[in-house]
Amino acid sequence: MPEQTKNFPSREQIEGRAYEIYLRRGGVDGSDVADWIMAEEELKATLKETAAERTEHPQRAAQVARQKW
Repeated sequence: MPEQTKNFPSREQIEGRAYEIYLRRGGVDGSDVADWIMAEEELKATLKETAAERTEHPQRAAQVARQKW
């Protein structure tokens, strides 16, 4: 997997999270761009934390990865 995609959420991930944010706001239209940006920032932060954990604790990260499959 290219480094760029490891540290950046997919369009589908962002869409899903933006929709969750939209629903949490009560489903009121008009903030789609703000929802998208918030979703993207949240997901990038999560991916960055995950990458840091893999770097700091590679054995633990490998165990967690195996458990997910």
